Amino acid sequence: MRFWRKLRNLARRGRLERDLEEEIHLHLERKAQEYTVAGLTPGEARCAARREFGNVTRWREESRQAWVVGWLEALLQDLRYGLRAMRRSRGFTAVAVLSMALGIGANAAIFSLVHAVLLRNLPVAEPEKLVVLQPQRGGRPWFVSYPMYRALSERQQAFAGMLATSGQGQKRVTLDGAARQPDWVRTSLVSGNYFAVLGVEAHVGRTFTAAEEPLAVISYGFWEREYGLDPGVLGRTVRVTIGHAPDLAERVLTIVGVTPREFFGETVGEGPEMWFPILGVMPEAVRAQERNFLQVVARRRDGMSTEQAQAATHALYRKLLADDGQRPEEYQMRLESAARGLEGIRGRMERPLWALMAAVAVVLLIACANVATLLVARAAARRQEISTRLAVGAGRGRLVRQMLAESLLLAALGGGLGLLAAVWMRGALAALLVARLQVGLDAPVLVFTLAVTALSALAFGLLPAVAATANPKAAGRPLRLGQGLVAGQVALSLVLLAGAGLLLRSLRNLRALDPGFDRSHVLLVEVETHQVLLRGAERLSLYRDVRRRMGEIPGVRSASLSYVGPFGGGSRGTTITIAGDATPHPAGLELASPAYFSTVGMRLLAGREFGDGDALGAPGIAVINEALARAVFGNANPIGRRMRAADREVEIVGVVRDARQNSLRRDPRAMVFLPLWQQDTDFGSAEIRAAADPATLAAAARAALQAASPAIEIGEAKTLHEQVERTLLTERLLARLTTVFGAVALVLACVGLYGVLAYGVERRTREIGIRMALGASPAGVRAWVLREGLLLAGVGVLAGIPLTLWAARALESFLYALKPADPVTAGGAALVLVLVAAVASWLPARRAARVAPMKALRHE
Repeated sequence: MRFWRKLRNLARRGRLERDLEEEIHLHLERKAQEYTVAGLTPGEARCAARREFGNVTRWREESRQAWVVGWLEALLQDLRYGLRAMRRSRGFTAVAVLSMALGIGANAAIFSLVHAVLLRNLPVAEPEKLVVLQPQRGGRPWFVSYPMYRALSERQQAFAGMLATSGQGQKRVTLDGAARQPDWVRTSLVSGNYFAVLGVEAHVGRTFTAAEEPLAVISYGFWEREYGLDPGVLGRTVRVTIGHAPDLAERVLTIVGVTPREFFGETVGEGPEMWFPILGVMPEAVRAQERNFLQVVARRRDGMSTEQAQAATHALYRKLLADDGQRPEEYQMRLESAARGLEGIRGRMERPLWALMAAVAVVLLIACANVATLLVARAAARRQEISTRLAVGAGRGRLVRQMLAESLLLAALGGGLGLLAAVWMRGALAALLVARLQVGLDAPVLVFTLAVTALSALAFGLLPAVAATANPKAAGRPLRLGQGLVAGQVALSLVLLAGAGLLLRSLRNLRALDPGFDRSHVLLVEVETHQVLLRGAERLSLYRDVRRRMGEIPGVRSASLSYVGPFGGGSRGTTITIAGDATPHPAGLELASPAYFSTVGMRLLAGREFGDGDALGAPGIAVINEALARAVFGNANPIGRRMRAADREVEIVGVVRDARQNSLRRDPRAMVFLPLWQQDTDFGSAEIRAAADPATLAAAARAALQAASPAIEIGEAKTLHEQVERTLLTERLLARLTTVFGAVALVLACVGLYGVLAYGVERRTREIGIRMALGASPAGVRAWVLREGLLLAGVGVLAGIPLTLWAARALESFLYALKPADPVTAGGAALVLVLVAAVASWLPARRAARVAPMKALRHE
């Protein structure tokens, strides 16, 4: 209580000071009156009163100590003094604050991404109890059907609840009562207990019940954008059309609730705008045992460990598979923590984000070294002031504390400015990830920024303060310290520049790579067909109609359908055996329509493509790629050979050129292509080869798909070039940001070098004047200063080479067709640093060459 009372007294210190002065004055006046009555003159009475009262200043200080917290008052005094000093040196303040803003802002921005993607728990109740059930088939991730989910949910004993979700898709919906109709809405099909298991309460209205009625819950953002936060949204309807003519069905769903603002679903990087109960939209899913499209998340019971739950769930899953007539030995069931949501973009971005955190930490170190260099030069200019204060009795610790307070002010101003920059940058950084992220400056980010600010103040303020007060008359010590800091900046800048160079060259190598297909003039449209209720010949008729409609779009040269599509992100595998040889050969599997290879630009090397007659009931055929032909047939001709693939006998009718699948980094795998027309299964991609810019055909392609069947869910439309570029997201992100950070480091190192050389010229003005009086030429003086600058840069480069090699090895997994110890990249980075150092040295060198000898000899 006493501490808080003293703290409150700070706010009313002025009144307390006035009261104290009045009390002292009253006391002295009374004493003086007593001595006057005793016979002393008024002057003698006042002197006697002061002698008896004692040291007025000491009483003032003791009273202040009783009022307020002493160290806090001293800190406030130091801060006020620091502010006055900063106002007197506005140029120094601007450079120092801007340097720290760059370093702290970059750290805050990248950490906000790291927190949003890697560290933040789902905004649900007790997220640490959530686990995701991850089935695997043959070592690959698998999904479950709705009947399998129901069986697992009803028969399990390890969990307090279990939900199912289809993940994020897109639907065209009709909103009753909305001011406008959105083109496409991000939707997710979920089980009726979805929100109950997650522990999410509605912001407005309510969520679903386990009955899975035809209801809808919308996101806060969708409510704000489409309904203007109108509370009357509850009870309005959403119309969704499913099925296929003539069996079209329109589902009318009633909006019953709005999710909280912070809720984005169960998957990091996604953001559904509507959630529908699975059976409210797809009542037939209760019988669709073969449609595996759901992920399952469960909440552990109290006292149940993840290991116990996994063992029980694995055994139950295999038993259910056996009861369904499948081979349970092909499947595994793993449990993974879902506290931070389903993986989404986290898996592919974890290492790049930590690499970026390391890069911004280096930028912050350079910024701290830069400000420390400026503080060293400033302390040298204050040598006389510091010497005087030490001479009159000021303690060294008191002066160090005062200088640290000034450093804290600089760091705080830089941190505040950096935080504003981080707010501005967060949207752009999230856009670089091609994800819907709620990147906010919440409490953990603010605490991180505050900690970085405080540590930065200590890092760049302590060493100059100690050096300045150790021996203020030692003029050479600050210069040597500044030179060492500049060399350190150059060394760290070399690390960032060389890293950026490696990543840029690696990205260029990947972009120059031939993927095995022609990526130009091709449009890809993602689709979902699990709501198409047709089978057999009717399904085939629909698929043919889809391809026909897309091929009739003006400007289209050819059109095709496929199960995954080029660089579609998914993959299927199979095992093939050649007739007469039981040796199994693993291969990738793709299902494709007629004209697929010509549409995506995969060159046919032998045989033929699929034709429209290669349909259900026709002899089974296959096309293989070069890698499979080499692995199985060597130099023999595979055309006409028979093999077993995907549990059916087929004849090889063609060989296509090898093409990379899903990643430019991985070599082409052995592939077998089967006709989509012979499979009676879904397709997930529609492809168009256009005569001109394919992006202009996106709307027409969507319209053709929708006209063929409203049951086809249409996802994103993008060019094949864009599809390939998206696989380079990590490389682009790292290359762009490390280039920016390298440029920032280069500028900071340049400023630091300029500051040290300018201070050196200022300190040696008299020496330069003597040299010139004795015959030194301006060109010689200029070369002398330039030589010092280049020598500092050279020392920094030499010191940075081992650090650069170590950092390059850490980046090795991000490189392609490039060695970490690449001499061209390291040499180029060193050359850039030396050239920039020469530019930074030129101005102080020119200033030194213009020194007038007589004026310099009078210089103090």
